[in-house]
Formats: sequence, C-alpha cells, structure tokens
Amino acid sequence: MKQPVDNQRSSLDQTVDKFRHPEPSPLIHRCGLRFTLNRTPIDADYVPAAESRQSTNIINLARDPQTRARNLCALSEQIQVRYHDLLPADASQHPTHHIRLEILSINAAFETSPVVAPFPIAECLGVVFEDRHTGKEFSGPIGLSFSSYIRDYDFNILLPQLLLQQNPPVLDGFGRLHGLLYRLMFRSVWSGGVLEQPCLFALSVSSRSQYQGQAEQHPILGRRYRELGSTSLTSRYFAAMGLSASHFMAPGAMAPLTFYHEADQLLNQTSQDLAALIAVMESLQRIYRPEIYAAHLAAGNHFVPSLNNTDYTPPAVHYDRQERDNQLGPEQAARAWECFLKPHATSLKRLVAEAQCF
Repeated sequence: MKQPVDNQRSSLDQTVDKFRHPEPSPLIHRCGLRFTLNRTPIDADYVPAAESRQSTNIINLARDPQTRARNLCALSEQIQVRYHDLLPADASQHPTHHIRLEILSINAAFETSPVVAPFPIAECLGVVFEDRHTGKEFSGPIGLSFSSYIRDYDFNILLPQLLLQQNPPVLDGFGRLHGLLYRLMFRSVWSGGVLEQPCLFALSVSSRSQYQGQAEQHPILGRRYRELGSTSLTSRYFAAMGLSASHFMAPGAMAPLTFYHEADQLLNQTSQDLAALIAVMESLQRIYRPEIYAAHLAAGNHFVPSLNNTDYTPPAVHYDRQERDNQLGPEQAARAWECFLKPHATSLKRLVAEAQCF
C-alpha cells in the first residue's frame, strides 16, 4: 500500500519544535495517568514476558525455548565484535568493555480505572557496559529499538480506516496520542515520567525511499545520507514523538541506518555510546533485513534499499516476516484496542484534547 507523504517540510519541523519546549499541563494529574518502569536483563536466564510484543526483534529471537540460548548467544557475539570494530584504534581502554542488554518496559495505567491492569505502553533496549577487568558496570544509551502496541493499532487498524475515508486522506492527527504518551514517559517533560535520559533509536532505512550520500563523515556514525523526496509517514509518526530522522552508514556497514533522536542529541553522544548503538542495531538488522544489511554489495552514492535483493548472506537465525506482518501485527493491534484504548477511551480523548504539552 502506498503511504501518504507530506510535502511541507516546515510543518514537520514545527511539530518537532513543539516537543522540544513542552508546557506543563495539570490535566495529566486530573486524568490519573501513572507509569511504572521494569528492567529485565537479557542473559542466560532470560524468558520473554507474556505481555511483551512477540514481533519485537530481540523478543522474537527468544520466543522458542529450544533456540533461545543459541540465538541470544550468537547475537551477543556479533554485537561485541562489531562494537570493538567501530571504536577508534587508539581507544586502548575499550576492549575490556562488554555490552550487556536489558529490556526497559514502561507500563501505563489510569488511577480512575483501578480494575484495568497496567498496560505495556512501550518497550525499548538499554545498554549496560561491563568492565571485564574490574567488574564495574555503567549505563549506556537507551532506546535502540522501539516496541509499541499502540503503534501496532495505529498502522494496522487506524491507518487503513483513514485511507478509506478520503482521497487524499487527512492524517493531521495520526500518531498524536502515541506521541503524547511517549513524551510523557520522560521526567524532563512530566514529573510522572519514568525515563531519566532521552532515547536514541536506530531503524532500518525504508525500502520505499531512496537515499543520497553526502560529503559529511563522522568517525563512528560514518557517512551521512539524505532521504530523497517527501517526508515518509514513519518520519511523521516519529515527529509526533518529538524526534527527527538522520541517516548514516557506519564504517564497514553495508547500508545506512535511520536514527531517530531529539534535536542535536545524536551528534553529542560519546563514541562508546554510538558504537554500542550501531553494533546492537546492525546485528539485529542483519537478521531482520538481511537483504539490505547483509548484502554483498554496499550502498553506493545513490542507494535504493530493496527487500527483493537476492545477493546477500542469509542469517543463521530464521525470521518469519510473513508471520510478523500478517499475524502478529494485527493480533497486537487488537490487544492494544481491547486492553488499553477502549477501556481508557474517555481519559485518553481528554488527555489529547486538552494537554497543552501537545
């Protein structure tokens, strides 16, 4: 299905700017919105929680008890190798560091509906650096990948309805609720938030877009690419979350990643954090988008990503993309409606309509 796009770049910039300077809203307190945060290490004992989205990349790898340990071990090895490859050659202290991943699960509930169980509003990854010599640990970037049941609902149920209503469809409010709830997860935006630092996400480039290489080079992120044509619907959706898109192909990569971040946040990260972010997400994309990220021919000056590419190295881990798109996505969208959007419809509508920070 062809997705609508917005040719007014200034409109997207204005949307992002709204979220850079949010205003407090007493309504949030009156609605009784409450978040809780759980952290789960991804280690030898990891078992996906029942409420986790089954299509989320790293959770999908761990669904089968028979292959869980093997998949996660193989992924960890790839991450460590890629991480050390990306670091500057003179960073002699870094090889002692080992990357450990954890899942950050944010649950939402309304105190006005105590009989409704908290809902897993979002899940993302967090990096923990472990010094193998001293045993000390310290936190790295959070975000990396992004999991959202409401996004499933928006793209599997709401968007098809909007596309049928008008030609061209009116999508001005698409992603508004999701974007508002996402922003409220951060303590810098709302006192009831549970996340202390901004998220950085790294997704696959779109197979519906074309990209042009730029002269700009970053020592870790690599070569910058520019997306050609109009702003994609995905970028508009992330703009409602207050995030801008940048495209970079790291040294040694086969294709650029799309990074979603706040303002100039991406370029202000340490080399260590950027190397970890790229190492994790490239390793995952080599499994989930091998046609692009395990291709035998690296992206050139003009890059057109294609999932129909046959010249690539198949991943050792099998991933059923048809199951994700045709079964898991719709099932997760239905769960978002039944367990969160429908029972809290009144509170959510009021929140979107009146919250000044949106």
